[in-house]
Amino acid sequence: MKDRIPVKVVSERLGHANIAFTMQTYQHVLPGVQADAATATERLAKPAPRPRAGTGERRGNPRRKTA
Repeated sequence: MKDRIPVKVVSERLGHANIAFTMQTYQHVLPGVQADAATATERLAKPAPRPRAGTGERRGNPRRKTA
């Protein structure tokens, strides 16, 4: 939920039989949750940027001596 308290904990504290009831009942007080979820999902789905060539990263065996 908004303050990072798991819905399961809130549901139990309120005495609800299941999480679905809690979410349906209090959905209107959490208007930003959908936007937050969309942003987090987009961030997770986006691949991490790959290092560009010439950034100083070397491939291969770092102990290998060059002639």
